[in-house]
Amino acid sequence: CPITDLAVKDNTLVIATQWRSFWTIDDLSMLRAFEKEILEQPLYILPPAETVRMGGGIGKPSLTGGANLKQDAVIQFWLKEVPKDDQAKIRIVDSQGRDAIVFLKKSKLERGEAALECKPGWNQISWNLRYPAAETFDGLILWGGGTGGPQAAPGEYKALFEFGELKAEAQFKITKDPRSSASDQDLVEQFNFLLGV
Repeated sequence: CPITDLAVKDNTLVIATQWRSFWTIDDLSMLRAFEKEILEQPLYILPPAETVRMGGGIGKPSLTGGANLKQDAVIQFWLKEVPKDDQAKIRIVDSQGRDAIVFLKKSKLERGEAALECKPGWNQISWNLRYPAAETFDGLILWGGGTGGPQAAPGEYKALFEFGELKAEAQFKITKDPRSSASDQDLVEQFNFLLGV
């Protein structure tokens, strides 16, 4: 069908088709940053896009409706060779130097860790903005609650790459939901309270 309009909104390409619908390509970072020389480097990290900290959940989408884009912090990187399992680690740290999550290439993961799957070529990690969950114990009963970790507060974050002798970092920012009346400081105080609990 004919494409009747194209628009770029932030980092998204929006495509309108006559009488059909409209479509989006959600992240143009790779297209904008790609150069042939990248493919010769052992490790290259695309500059991460700003992540908006959204509240609430979307639940399961209906059979006739589309699903909203996940509001995760996504970091894309080029890897020429895959390091050994015990030499592949990506840490997401906040401005206080605390580990928010650690991506590891190993079979058994512990609290605060996530699986790191990488291959030669383009890869990505996706962090749901949650800090490690609380420790649990057998027989724990929670009525209407859970042990999930608090959502990251707005601010500056770093992704620290340690692939054997290869070390690199990428900085990214988390901003608050523009619809929220809470200030950044309100959300930082809420985060500190929840982390303390």
